[in-house]
Amino acid sequence: KLNGGQYQEQSLNQENAIAWLADLEIGLGIWEGVFEGVPGSWLRWCDRAGNWLLTDTEQVQTQLLQAAQNLLATGMDIEQVTQLLGLSEGQVKAIESLH
Repeated sequence: KLNGGQYQEQSLNQENAIAWLADLEIGLGIWEGVFEGVPGSWLRWCDRAGNWLLTDTEQVQTQLLQAAQNLLATGMDIEQVTQLLGLSEGQVKAIESLH
């Protein structure tokens, strides 16, 4: 933390190693998972409750899945949804099976 022009060490909870940046109202922690096909420990932003913020890729994927659900709900067939959204038939069928 920057205090009076000098950085001060901040302690972290061992169970939940997240550094909270109060001035920015965002946290930075170590996330275990796969990013761009590479498993490992990654620095990742989180909210006050410790929920990881989605990466740009995850946001796009979430929006595509929601769009597919919405289109299927209107009665559009799987082939049309795959063509419109660029998803595979398997992805759309998996989405369809959830509802």
